[in-house]
Amino acid sequence: MRISPKPLPRHRLRPPSNSLLVHLPPVIMLNQVQHYLTKINFLLANQPPQLSMNDKIPDRIHLESVPTAKTLYLPSTQAEPLNLPSSNGASVSAADHFQSASQSASQSEAAVAIKTAERLVLLPNLAASDAEHASRELLQQGNLLLQQGQLDAAITIYRNALQLDPTSVEAYQHLAQALSNQGNLEEAAVCYRRAIELTALTATANTLEANATANPAQNHSEIEAEASLDEAETEEEQPLPWFEEAAFYLQQGKAHCRIQNWDAAITACEQAIQLMGPKTAEAFYMLGQSYQGKGRLDDAKRSYSQALRLQPKQAEVYAYLASVYSEQQEFTKAIECYKQAISLNPKFAGAYWAMGELWQKLGNQEQATNCWYQALQLEPDWGTAREHWRLGTALTEQGKLREAILSFTQAISFDPNFAEAHHNLGIVLGKQGKWQEALKCHRQAVEQDSNNPQLLAGLGRALVALEAWEEASATYQHVTQLNLNGAQGYAVFQHALTQLEYCQRAIVARSYHHMAEGLCQQGKWQEAILCYRQAAERNPRSAQIQAGLGKALARLEQWDAAVAAYQQAMELAPDQTQYYLEFGDILIQREQLQKQRQRSNSQPTSHTPVKVQEAAKIDSTTEPTFTLL
Repeated sequence: MRISPKPLPRHRLRPPSNSLLVHLPPVIMLNQVQHYLTKINFLLANQPPQLSMNDKIPDRIHLESVPTAKTLYLPSTQAEPLNLPSSNGASVSAADHFQSASQSASQSEAAVAIKTAERLVLLPNLAASDAEHASRELLQQGNLLLQQGQLDAAITIYRNALQLDPTSVEAYQHLAQALSNQGNLEEAAVCYRRAIELTALTATANTLEANATANPAQNHSEIEAEASLDEAETEEEQPLPWFEEAAFYLQQGKAHCRIQNWDAAITACEQAIQLMGPKTAEAFYMLGQSYQGKGRLDDAKRSYSQALRLQPKQAEVYAYLASVYSEQQEFTKAIECYKQAISLNPKFAGAYWAMGELWQKLGNQEQATNCWYQALQLEPDWGTAREHWRLGTALTEQGKLREAILSFTQAISFDPNFAEAHHNLGIVLGKQGKWQEALKCHRQAVEQDSNNPQLLAGLGRALVALEAWEEASATYQHVTQLNLNGAQGYAVFQHALTQLEYCQRAIVARSYHHMAEGLCQQGKWQEAILCYRQAAERNPRSAQIQAGLGKALARLEQWDAAVAAYQQAMELAPDQTQYYLEFGDILIQREQLQKQRQRSNSQPTSHTPVKVQEAAKIDSTTEPTFTLL
């Protein structure tokens, strides 16, 4: 049996519902990931942590709620302003003060740099463009202090930069870095959150502005943009995104390492790996798909293997790894991977189907049929009515009748007028002895094609099993009247003639059977035995006739012949418990009679029992002649 292959279904892996990445444009997501992965690159280096297939990644540990970024502490703006007159009496520019601060920092005079930065912040009437420029310059100043390890000074500079430009994502990121190095992890997490919130706000505003430019007719988009920004600002606090939480734990681990608190460092790093592992595994999974699409199968195989080392319980990754092995003609390894995928997800129809294709290539048709059956039971729409029918036919040949019935039933559900499916379903039901149900199926098949000799033969077979001799005879008579050509047609014709003759003989046998039953009711056991034998000769496959013959023989105490007749009846109808009970009664009666005779022989009497005398007079080889009307 050949069934057209189905593509391996590809299911999209989605980020967690609580991740802010879901709501951001792709370019923003890449910027965030790029930023945070620089903080965790020492864990990944050139490849992810090497975990064995049996390593268990612990359950995710959530952070306790962190105060919202709106409560972030910033230096007070009410400090006493400083008068900084120039040599010529002109006001001092922001650039002049930054130059002074930069020179002080280059000389490691942190206090002077901080003082200069504070003066810069408090300059009156600073233009917006100048404030943004000054903020960037302060960021450079803070970065220099951070590199020199002067954390307190760097933090103060970053805070002053935020006073000049409260929407600076970079300032919040660097401030979070400095706070983490200082060990102030909770406030660092708040800064990370604020950076993400500002990025989201910027992305939303840019998107709405782009839509307004592309659709001038919708001029009210500016109002919508403002509403969206307000809504984003007032959004309730959400759980930390995975990358933010991972960066938090990583910074925590780094701080503990610095003070040699190894246990706490291990715990923090394990929590970071726990969060990064699934995302890194997903990246390797997509990388493998990309390599496979380019035909770089070895690279794809390595990527899938890396994903499985990080996340061993991924059924889809095993399936794709199996497909790579299959392309490389490594069928045994491919089958093992498909089995692993199915063990992780027993409802993985795509894995069943693909494995069936492999078994067919290896010449194991039985295993292929089993896999296709499982796939089509999970995804019936993958097969047409004829494919379900062919599958049922193959299962019937393997003796898997229950599965075959389900396949034929599925074929009929797709096409109620599918005559061959009705016919084959009737055959399987007949094999199970369900002849009434089988007869109904065969009638439905013949209704679709009343001149098909095979369908008519199936109907005749069911009628014979139910001893509906006249209708069966008429059915086979119809077959003999069809114009059958070729060797197959001749074979069908011969079979129909044989069955027609059998039906006609069965009709005569039924008449003898009815006559025998009437004689039994009259107590004429000898004549009844002769009629039963005539009926059995014409219909040797009737268990009912054999059982009647055995009962009559037992009444005349012809025990051996009665036992043989009942044994024949039980062989023809093994499901008839009535025959077993009657057979047991005969054995008991024979044993009782034998004991009675033994007692009689030990005490001789002057006369012979009447029943024995009557039995002796009967010549069982003499059969009277009956004229059948």
